[in-house]
Amino acid sequence: MNADSTSFAIGRQAPTKTGSGWWILSLLLFSMLTEGFVIPVLGRTPNLSLFDILLPMVVLYLLAMNFIGDHYSGFPDRTVLFLALAYLLAHLTSLLVNYSDVLRSIVAIKVFTFGFLSYWIIINVTRSRLSLERATESLILWGAVIGTMLLYRFVVDWSFLIDPQAGSEVKDQISILGWARSNYLASLLVPILPVAAGGVLGRRGIQRLMMILAAGLIAFGLLITMSKGAILSLIIGSLCALPVFRKAGLRLRHLFVLLGLAIIFLMFVPTDLVATNYDMILYRADNPDFNRLDLWRIAWQEFLRSPILGIGPNCIYIYNRQYAIDVLYSHNFVLNVLADLGLVGALPFFALLGILIRRSYIPCLCTSIDPRFRWISIGLFVGLISTLIHGLVEPTFPGREYSVVFWACAALTFLYDPSHTTVSSNEIGGQIVKRAESLPSF
Repeated sequence: MNADSTSFAIGRQAPTKTGSGWWILSLLLFSMLTEGFVIPVLGRTPNLSLFDILLPMVVLYLLAMNFIGDHYSGFPDRTVLFLALAYLLAHLTSLLVNYSDVLRSIVAIKVFTFGFLSYWIIINVTRSRLSLERATESLILWGAVIGTMLLYRFVVDWSFLIDPQAGSEVKDQISILGWARSNYLASLLVPILPVAAGGVLGRRGIQRLMMILAAGLIAFGLLITMSKGAILSLIIGSLCALPVFRKAGLRLRHLFVLLGLAIIFLMFVPTDLVATNYDMILYRADNPDFNRLDLWRIAWQEFLRSPILGIGPNCIYIYNRQYAIDVLYSHNFVLNVLADLGLVGALPFFALLGILIRRSYIPCLCTSIDPRFRWISIGLFVGLISTLIHGLVEPTFPGREYSVVFWACAALTFLYDPSHTTVSSNEIGGQIVKRAESLPSF
């Protein structure tokens, strides 16, 4: 192995090039927690945050360093790249054909593009075992910070108001940073909590304690959002992953660890908060939300009317308002993409999701990988299944922050899969995977 290559050993200690760009993921994630400032455009008030400034700068810098260094190797994940380009082209085509709300359509294109560029950045700058661990920890830490912010607001503002009778009224007040409301905050935490749980099972000593603390803060934050769909999606996603747990070697000791932690966690959670979440779930089970059924029906009708190119990105709200429903989205990503983009956009999008699901499943069964990495892979798989289930009842993909979190998890899934070639030389559980050096060391 030459001096420029990096040994990426999972399961054994090996000399590595520790300098890498894992911190870029942390920088991008935490830059989204700034409120930004409003820029009026044609009667609209879009918010420009620090993230919107930093991400293009990072992309331009990395591209410049590739060409200046004369070792540009292209996009490591070609299949996902081609599908993403097809999905983006569907946005542009539907926009040009429909011309319904150009500004909102441009926002939809921006949200997907920025999320996918985050994916490209992460898989290119994460170049060693240490870098992959730090990138994963950065994502978990970001979720823990969201949970901490919710916990602080709960203690200061909401804890005095919460009770099973006033749950819905209090939920409407839950928001942080001026843009993040309860259900959307829950959608950000859903894919991260299983990853943190995987860190609890896979780490030892002080690292396990840190993961326990992070997972507890994320879970606490999720309870504070009082999002019924988020909680149920995690339960269903975990049940769907039971075959993976068995094949991965889930033992009674792991169940006892999780059960013990759950009991300790519930001891610290206010009784009223638990009772409110429980009662709200029971209430929704007895009183289904038929408004969502109306939204789904409208989206399906518009898809049938424009099955090829759809009605335009982010434009389903126009048709919702025709039925006196002032809601921006369909609260179901499947119907939303069918209505907005038709089959031209839906087919590459569903193909993308299928590839990501399959890719996240494979590392869970690789017994030669270090258990600490395998449990993170299982957490990524459970998080992906859970967040997709959640997206069937809540708008998730239209959000910029969610798009970045989703593609960050997809990038980690790619990096944890020992069968892929990426950007350094890997030794994953004894299996050598060659990775081309495409970017400078950070």
